[in-house]
Amino acid sequence: MSKPECWINIFLTPPEAVINFWAKVDKSSPAPDCRPELGRCWDWIGQILPQGYGVFRFTIAPYTYRQPLAHRMAYEFTKGPIPEGKSLDHLCRNRKCCNPEHLEAVTTGENVRRGKSFSGVNFRKKHCPRGHLLVKGNLSQSKLKIGKRSCLTCDRLLKRERRWRLRRKNARISQIRRTN
Repeated sequence: MSKPECWINIFLTPPEAVINFWAKVDKSSPAPDCRPELGRCWDWIGQILPQGYGVFRFTIAPYTYRQPLAHRMAYEFTKGPIPEGKSLDHLCRNRKCCNPEHLEAVTTGENVRRGKSFSGVNFRKKHCPRGHLLVKGNLSQSKLKIGKRSCLTCDRLLKRERRWRLRRKNARISQIRRTN
């Protein structure tokens, strides 16, 4: 399996590009509020993508450019290549941060579970909205097939309420028919 396109071979990176790269890193940024024990963030002050990640563009030959993500470059300059099948997780939750101590190589699934997306938030939920535990014995099987977690206790309560409403409706209809 080959490395992705964005992988940077630090031996092929021109020395002036490395110097220019570190010139665009601000090491005086404050520590993250969520994890102050990590220390200061190293914010990227160069180009920022709309998603919030820093990007560094450099020339490797005439009319030939590379534009890797800044945090990936910082990791590879300091810790070596990113392991195959892994992506970098910002432990500080700051996408502009290039501090290699704030970056951890994890699987994509783990990165999503740690994140702030709907998938990550729902994965960390321990209780349904009514307060029932979301554990293996209390999860609805039909919803598991499509990737959703649903409380079995709540599903049973909803089915019971639907059956009760249907019986009341049918009783009214039969009562109206009898009177006519």
